[in-house]
Amino acid sequence: MLKIKEAATGFAHQCRMPHYRIRFFDHSGRVFGTEEMDCAQDQLAIDKARELHTHGIGAGYEIWEGERHVHTEKLR
Repeated sequence: MLKIKEAATGFAHQCRMPHYRIRFFDHSGRVFGTEEMDCAQDQLAIDKARELHTHGIGAGYEIWEGERHVHTEKLR
């Protein structure tokens, strides 16, 4: 997804929203699902991962933006 930003010069330019990958883990530590999304900022990706998490199956998840680790949450 692209957003248009206007620079201080008044010229509009395109910038890409960060692309996030969420890996969901089961209680054995194995990945049982993944989800990819574009979000404007890290906290929005974290909030979305919390919504998508499957209680009872999942033991946690990791969020990545490319090679950058954003967040890990281990649930009991």
